[in-house]
Order: sequence, then C-alpha cells, then structure tokens
Amino acid sequence: MIAPRKDMPTAPDTEVTDARVALQRLATPEVQAYGAWRSFGSAAEAVRAVIGEIGEVVLARRIAVSVRNSDAALLLTISNRHLVALEGISLNASDTDAHDVVAAIGRALDCAKSLRFDIATRTSEMPSTARSWSWQALLEALEAPRKNAVAPGIFADVKALSVAWLEVETGEKTGPEAALRALHHMAKARGDFVGQVDQFRQDRSHLALFSMTEQMFAVEVSWQGNLLLAICEASTREDLLAMWRGLVAET
Repeated sequence: MIAPRKDMPTAPDTEVTDARVALQRLATPEVQAYGAWRSFGSAAEAVRAVIGEIGEVVLARRIAVSVRNSDAALLLTISNRHLVALEGISLNASDTDAHDVVAAIGRALDCAKSLRFDIATRTSEMPSTARSWSWQALLEALEAPRKNAVAPGIFADVKALSVAWLEVETGEKTGPEAALRALHHMAKARGDFVGQVDQFRQDRSHLALFSMTEQMFAVEVSWQGNLLLAICEASTREDLLAMWRGLVAET
C-alpha cells in the first residue's frame, strides 16, 4: 500500500469556492435566457436584475433591456463585469458615481415588473477613455443607498397618484401635453421666485399642495435638493398627505 503524499500543494479556499460556483452554474438549467420576459415582484427587483446581468458579462457586449408594455428601454455596454456605457437615459458620465447610475436605472425602470434582456452586439468596441462602474460598486450602491439620496418612495408614490409629473432636475416627465405645459410654467415661476428671495432655502424638504380646479390640484415635493412637480386629482389629497406624514416621521 502506497502512503499518500503529504507535500502536495492545495488550491486556496477562494479558488475552490470559485470553481464550485462555476460548476454549479454549468449544472443549473438556464432559466433566465436572453429574449424571454422575466417577471419581478417590484421595480426594485428589476433594478437588481439589471445589475446582476452586469455581473454575469465578461466578454464585451451590448445588452438591450426592454420593459413590457412600455417604450422604456436601456442599452448597456458591458465588459469584464463593468458597465462601460448606459444609453436610454440622461446621464453625464464625467461626474457620475455608482449611486447616480443605480438611481438613473431606478428612474428608467420606475413601475417596471417585467423585463426582457437581449444581446444587441456581441463584440462591442470599448471606448478607450470611457469611464466604467464595476458590478461590485453598483451592487454596493444598491444595497447601501447614499444618505443624501432622494427619499426612496416619496417621488414614486406621488408619480403613481398623479395625472402628470415633472422632475425639475432631470427634465423627466409624463402626462398629457396640456398638463405638462402647466408644470413647466409652474417650474419657471418657482425658479424666478427663488432667484429673487435670497432667504428661501431650495434644499429644505417640503410638500406643498395648490388648488387648480375643484377636481385637480398641483403638488410640489422638494427633498434634499430635488424637486418634483405633479398634478393630481382631488381624491388623492388625503393619500398624499398621509404619505408625507409617514416620511417625515421616519426621518
């Protein structure tokens, strides 16, 4: 009987773990195939799925993300588990960190509960000077939101109850043209007022309601420097006030 050698090198635990995970992936049936619609319990889960896709892509490619029953779409340029470019939303890459990217994806997928991932290009050329965001950084930003970020629920809640809305900082908007014109006029009037009153603090969080007609009223929500304007039906007034009271009580 030959005694086992005791001086044979062994792989580090991390390498063993990585190998085990890779083998498990190979043995697992593909349930998240490209070209198939994937359903989620919430928009937050949809955002997590997009970030998870970035962590899966090693070879350079562009991934198209479509939202069911919506014109919303994203085009992700990914290489070596890094997001190199994000198209379909307004984003200034020169001064954007991982938190900003996650927030932008969240806004683009607002209310999305079903997504489809497609490979747009398998050999996408990577810009040599492009800034990128690693999958790990994006995941950390998702799990530990920036303390100064807009309150996670209040803007989405107001949008869900509104006829039309306008985010002043980003310019994003939804609603009938006539209502949006009124919101743009409201934003301009507010900007003129703020510019003339030095004591007015733009970063002071507040909720303000303004009667328009017997059936409609305007809403102004300011939270940590971000402003949302909306038009809502009179029946939603109490719900909006209850949401705001709950938010203030938590902060």
